[in-house]
Amino acid sequence: DLFPSHDTIISKVVKPSDSGPRIEIYGSMLNVYGGSGIANIKFGVNSYGYATLSYYDNNGNLLYDLGPKGID
Repeated sequence: DLFPSHDTIISKVVKPSDSGPRIEIYGSMLNVYGGSGIANIKFGVNSYGYATLSYYDNNGNLLYDLGPKGID
């Protein structure tokens, strides 16, 4: 078994801190934060069941999205 049960962590949310650079995981989405408090990268499966990878600037403006339709 690649991941024995004693090595598995089951959690709905992983959030190491409330501020500063960090990674937060909520359900099927992983958000990467820089120092601005805004998620700069959002990766995972969206509410429609599609894989998505989107990038945002430090003001929260979408720069581009590598979603199911390709680059937006």
